[in-house]
Amino acid sequence: MMARSRSLAAASTLVLATFASLLLPWLVPSTVRAERVVLFPVTGNADQDVLDEAEDALEAAIRRVGHGRAPTPGGVAASAPTTSAQMEGIAASAQARYVVVPSLEPMPGQYRLHLIVGHDGRVEELLVNVARAEEAARLDDVLRSMLRPEGLGDDALRLSGVETE
Repeated sequence: MMARSRSLAAASTLVLATFASLLLPWLVPSTVRAERVVLFPVTGNADQDVLDEAEDALEAAIRRVGHGRAPTPGGVAASAPTTSAQMEGIAASAQARYVVVPSLEPMPGQYRLHLIVGHDGRVEELLVNVARAEEAARLDDVLRSMLRPEGLGDDALRLSGVETE
């Protein structure tokens, strides 16, 4: 009788584990299934505290839009990549999908953010203004458009503030 209840418990556990493995991808937040992003330190002509705050805000936005952060490879922080080949090499070494190189110019109540994103042999650049009062929403919008397989596309005009007819 004891052996039968153990085999029934083992079979039940196996059924539950199989069921959970099939449903888990649908129930778990996208950050668990996230693609990794190498975020280089923010550079620019601002105090280090301002640069650090912007980097923290970018890292939080990367998580909010469903990606994870990959560590920046050692020794490359001083020399951010400038070509698609360099970005591909960094992404491969960090097992990441995207490489983000940010710089900013501080302005009263806001900053101008220059983002360079490398992905699948492509490099895209975007220059946007980020109001501090709306920083999280603005960064989410920008990164959601840049950190996707199809890249910026038509969102480039909208995000950069260019008026279209």
